[in-house]
Amino acid sequence: MQFLKKQLRKIAPVVKFYRKYKKKNKISSLIGMTSIEERFYYENYAERIYEGEGAIVDLGCWFGSTTISLAIGLAKNNKVRKAKPKIYALDQFLWEDWMVPFVKETKWENYFKVNDTFIQAFEENINKYKKHIVTQKVDLTKFKWQAGKIEFLLIDAMKSWDLLNAIQQNFYPYLIPEKSIILHQDFCHYYTYWIHLLTYRLKDFFSPVDATNSGSSVAFLLTKKMPDFVLDHKYVLSDFSEDEVEKAFEYSLSLVDDNAKGAIIAAKIMYYKASNGLEKARKYLDEVKEKGIVHYDISIVDDILKHS
Repeated sequence: MQFLKKQLRKIAPVVKFYRKYKKKNKISSLIGMTSIEERFYYENYAERIYEGEGAIVDLGCWFGSTTISLAIGLAKNNKVRKAKPKIYALDQFLWEDWMVPFVKETKWENYFKVNDTFIQAFEENINKYKKHIVTQKVDLTKFKWQAGKIEFLLIDAMKSWDLLNAIQQNFYPYLIPEKSIILHQDFCHYYTYWIHLLTYRLKDFFSPVDATNSGSSVAFLLTKKMPDFVLDHKYVLSDFSEDEVEKAFEYSLSLVDDNAKGAIIAAKIMYYKASNGLEKARKYLDEVKEKGIVHYDISIVDDILKHS
């Protein structure tokens, strides 16, 4: 396990190197909601660290910026070339209003309406790399994983409590102790406060590792096998005491750079709102403002509370 952690640390300087040349690199022009640093992390993990013992799974692949980045890296990974492993790209591929800003000034602007499928856009984007990819249009709350062990699980689909439970119950059992990485792409986002509660609850099984170095995603190494009673548990908000919630957000804040802390603070405010603590949420927000903490996600949550 120490060897794997050392290998993962090798990614950080590579990310910094490529940051200087991002305008020249093909992954910088991909349509997506991911940063250049995140894309280089995926590419370099698939090329330099991935060993092919389990699958690479991309949950919530959207237009394919994550999937393509992984495929570019996988194509250069000589260690697994003979085995020809695949990247499994899973998504509902259903258009929603909040996606509109991310396709502005592209050929897909004004192309889709709410509930349209956009799988054709994904397939067009990944066409050059499709031999490395298995695309599956699925509802993750009903999907059952049947493709064996998972070595890298990229999670950009844990958008609700139902999805949290479905992902843990259907994918976590296939992770490989002391080898598998899970990466929460929504770790630093105001909306997905439940990720912090689950991460803290499972901290005895997962160890944080170097992630994208940009503060938006956080990766964890599975350090030991998870017992069935943990994997089978269906989580709800009431499972978590106030004391555990406080510790969970303290833990999350300790894992990220200063520029990402505001997003986690915003997620904590959303937790208060969800737990019927609207007054407490507003009070905490006021305290945050008094401390001069400014972040885009905090401003969004501020607006949400004003209309609550």
